[in-house]
Amino acid sequence: MYAKLLPCVALALAAAIVVSTTSWAAEPITQEGMVVSAGGGKLTMKDKGGKESTHTIGTEAKITVNGKPGKLEELKLGTPIRVTTDGATVLAVATIDEVK
Repeated sequence: MYAKLLPCVALALAAAIVVSTTSWAAEPITQEGMVVSAGGGKLTMKDKGGKESTHTIGTEAKITVNGKPGKLEELKLGTPIRVTTDGATVLAVATIDEVK
C-alpha cells in the first residue's frame, strides 16, 4: 500500500516546490498627473486628484518625452505624464501628448 502512495506524495511535493518558487509578476499600475519636479533620480508628480507623490527613478526606467526616448531632467513643471510601476519599481514615465 505504501508503495502506491509514495509516488503520489513525491508528485505532490514536487508540485508544491514548483508553485512556491514561481515568480508571479505584478500587473503594471499606471498613474496619470503632472510633473511637480524631476531630476536627481526622483520624480514628484501631482495626480488628477491633487495628491502629490514622489517616485525613485532607476536607470532601468524607460523615459519617453514627446514620443521619443528622453531623460528625467527633460520633464518640466506642469507637463502631463503617465507613470507605470509594478507596484514598487517605476518601469516607465511618458509625457502625455495631445492627440492630433
